[in-house]
Amino acid sequence: MKTIRKIAKPIRIKKFRLYTEVALQDAAQTALAVGVLWWFWGIIYGQFASLFKIAKSANNLAIIPNYREQNLLNIDLSCILEFPLGHIIIIIYYLFTNAEKIRLFIRRVSNE
Repeated sequence: MKTIRKIAKPIRIKKFRLYTEVALQDAAQTALAVGVLWWFWGIIYGQFASLFKIAKSANNLAIIPNYREQNLLNIDLSCILEFPLGHIIIIIYYLFTNAEKIRLFIRRVSNE
């Protein structure tokens, strides 16, 4: 996590838009699904906010229940990132110098 924070520190999210539309077979199920999605997207957005600098003015997070359709899930994510060009070079250098550690980590995670 420390490495991810180091890589993500100079990245700034200028615009974050997440639109979700959900519909299930029953209105009660749809309402419960909307509540669960608000909980889930809230946690994800909180993690993004702790990792990246997010501009507060241009954010839009919407979860819309659709009671007319059945079995529908539309997710539209739009995000504009801003970061220094030199940061890409630093990340590529980091990936090449730590390639073996990354491979071992991926193997260890995939075997669990």
